[in-house]
Amino acid sequence: MSDAEEMLQQWLGEHAEDQEARFLLARILAWQDKRVEALAEYDRLLAEKPNNSDYLLGKSLVLVRGGQAQAALPLLRKARRLSPDYEDVWRLQVQALRAVGGESGKRQARIVESGAGRRFPHSKQE
Repeated sequence: MSDAEEMLQQWLGEHAEDQEARFLLARILAWQDKRVEALAEYDRLLAEKPNNSDYLLGKSLVLVRGGQAQAALPLLRKARRLSPDYEDVWRLQVQALRAVGGESGKRQARIVESGAGRRFPHSKQE
């Protein structure tokens, strides 16, 4: 367990309602490749704020990195509806669609990528 993780766990033991600390813990767990724990924290966050695009993106990122791109797609679609100008959501959705693969996934990835290119014309393409 990292020092940051330990400190946040202790803090949340006394301040369970601290969403900001829980979000930081979820990200730290994800960075440490502790996917199960990170997903549990994102689930707690989303139970409180199901329409938070940062939480949806964070959980989706954990899922995509864990080889569960298909499970991330509904979360990413929701995040895009809620925050259409959130470029990271668009980019992760393209990545997830590519990971899902098949002709349908490739076609959908091209469509989303094209939309992202129009919405974010000055962004560096991956």
